[in-house]
Amino acid sequence: MSVFVKICGLTREEDIQNAAEAGADYVGFVLTEKSRRYVSMARLEVLSHFVPKQVSKVGVFVDAPLEYIAESVYRGELNVIQLHGNENAEFAKRVQSLFPHCEIWKAVHLNSREVISQLIEFPVKKLIADSKIGGSGKVCDWSLVREISEKKDIILAGGITPENAIKALVQTRACGLDISTGVEISPGIKSKEKMLNLFKRIKNFRYEQ
Repeated sequence: MSVFVKICGLTREEDIQNAAEAGADYVGFVLTEKSRRYVSMARLEVLSHFVPKQVSKVGVFVDAPLEYIAESVYRGELNVIQLHGNENAEFAKRVQSLFPHCEIWKAVHLNSREVISQLIEFPVKKLIADSKIGGSGKVCDWSLVREISEKKDIILAGGITPENAIKALVQTRACGLDISTGVEISPGIKSKEKMLNLFKRIKNFRYEQ
């Protein structure tokens, strides 16, 4: 089984093109004003046109109202809605019912083993294991990710770099990687060299069945 990669926090046209050419399966746009990688609705609409058809577009929302999510999905032609705040299961179900053509992902902060059973039952297509503060570049507890990966698709985020990507995958068996800080020059500004290095390292990685 191969893994996929999402490059998140994109703010520039050239970074989208470089990410796609390097091999990204998903590109992510952060749609919360508190983030240093925030893009406005108007900017999202512009950037969306630079995403090749074979690459899926992810909108990252933090406790956003449904109206804002709906406008973003429409104007950004999003394929995935990533809930990255305190959204509960009922909200996730409602989002899925309103946007059946989108995959719904939920970012979770793995603080203890006690939450694992609850997270496995969360009504979304995929979970994202992030560190306590999204976009901080800090690593989450990989042992907890491994436990969840045995029962539900989970994407690994938080502190992933070209140098530790393979180790992270081996230890967690995550279905994908969500990388932002690890391929940046500064917040929202990606390094073409780092992205190429990342995909060169993981190009032939496969999980043994």
